[in-house]
Amino acid sequence: MIIFLWNPFQTHAARKTAFCIVYRFFTVCCIIHNFHDKL
Repeated sequence: MIIFLWNPFQTHAARKTAFCIVYRFFTVCCIIHNFHDKL
């Protein structure tokens, strides 16, 4: 865990991965919301 925080490349990759997860989650929520609006 210490090495993970110490390595800038791994930290950048973790931030990018977290951003992708949040972005996908937000996109799925928007799709579900729009789907319910059509019903």
